[in-house]
Amino acid sequence: MNRQAKWLLLMSLLLMVVFRSLLVPLKAVIMNLLSIAAAYGVVVAVFQWGWLNNVLNVPGTGPIFPFLPIMVFAILFVAAVGLGTQAQVAPACR
Repeated sequence: MNRQAKWLLLMSLLLMVVFRSLLVPLKAVIMNLLSIAAAYGVVVAVFQWGWLNNVLNVPGTGPIFPFLPIMVFAILFVAAVGLGTQAQVAPACR
């Protein structure tokens, strides 16, 4: 099991314990995976396939730096878990 899968499993277990629900962590994990897949797709389309080079002012195509996917995952993971869970739990608390 890779590092990203371990974090997803750990966060889903933590959300299950905290909110005593299976739906909230399951939805958070699915939304996180979808947002990461979409972001990686955009990065590949722009930097490797050359889509929207003129609009985004990218000089050309080339390899993706190794740290970029890790940073994208970290930023989106925090955003998806933090904001997604807050949006789901806030209405339930009222």
